[in-house]
Amino acid sequence: MVVGSEAYQAALVFYQSVKMAAAQDIPGAKAVYEELKTRFPQGSKRRNPSRKVQATRSPVSAKTLGFYSEGNGF
Repeated sequence: MVVGSEAYQAALVFYQSVKMAAAQDIPGAKAVYEELKTRFPQGSKRRNPSRKVQATRSPVSAKTLGFYSEGNGF
């Protein structure tokens, strides 16, 4: 599945390039963009747009990450 994801990312980069070229009126880009835009839906679709995710912060240190031990210089 990783290969499919990489192929999709490469196609998305190409699509964005064509989109920018069409916006700059580069000859032929508008026709390619019109064809590709049907394959790349706009934006992300959220299941529950009313639900907001709230980030939490917790203190992180070398000790809590497990990097601290006696004698290693931390």
